[in-house]
Amino acid sequence: MEDVARSLRERVGATPEQIGARGEPATGLLASAMFWVDAGVLLALPTYAPHFSRLLDLQPEDVYLDVACGSGVFLRRRANHVHKVAGIDHTPVGIDIARRLLRDRIAAGTAQVVLGDAVELPWPDGTFTAVSSNCLDCFAPGKPAQTMTEIHRVLRPGGRVLIGLEGSMADPEPAIKAMHPILQPAGRMLAHMNAGARYEDPARAREYEQRTGMSMFTDAEFEALFADAGFTHITMPTGTWSRYATARHD
Repeated sequence: MEDVARSLRERVGATPEQIGARGEPATGLLASAMFWVDAGVLLALPTYAPHFSRLLDLQPEDVYLDVACGSGVFLRRRANHVHKVAGIDHTPVGIDIARRLLRDRIAAGTAQVVLGDAVELPWPDGTFTAVSSNCLDCFAPGKPAQTMTEIHRVLRPGGRVLIGLEGSMADPEPAIKAMHPILQPAGRMLAHMNAGARYEDPARAREYEQRTGMSMFTDAEFEALFADAGFTHITMPTGTWSRYATARHD
């Protein structure tokens, strides 16, 4: 495990050019329109994020942070019952929508939405009881170890974390079969595009990183991200499209 963690600290799988491109926040009217459409669809979708929500298991007494919160839909739909919530993202158009969706809670002082960087979270040590990110590498491409260290810092002892990697797929067939038959070909195309994200062969994972600009992890590397940051009780439940890991700050 220590050797794996060391390699993660030393390795940046994506090239600097790819990291720059992936880390560049979306701007402009087209980006704003796309964010609004995406937020509208997710707000209307009855089955939005049920598996992720179950794994996170937010409670009314929690103080919760959503890293890479995007338009704040998860905070609005799945964390509305939580005592206090916060979100951070590097995309101004997403943050603007999130602040609109959470304006009543922000005015009441029970929500905070911040434009910022995952490797420099602007909260004191031990602020939150729960932290999650459903797209770790969307927010801090090439910097997963630094991001996990920051998440550990802002969690209280006993706090929990849930991380999802969109490109790191478990078996995609259950997700494809659950789609409308008309959409299944598109689902299989998406699965093919992401094939290799959950390689057990490190060499193949590195090739995928170089080709796509995504940080891809073997199961051992994903687990090492948590352990090296100081987390314990690490589990890796399977999802549908994503690979998940949960852990605790003891």
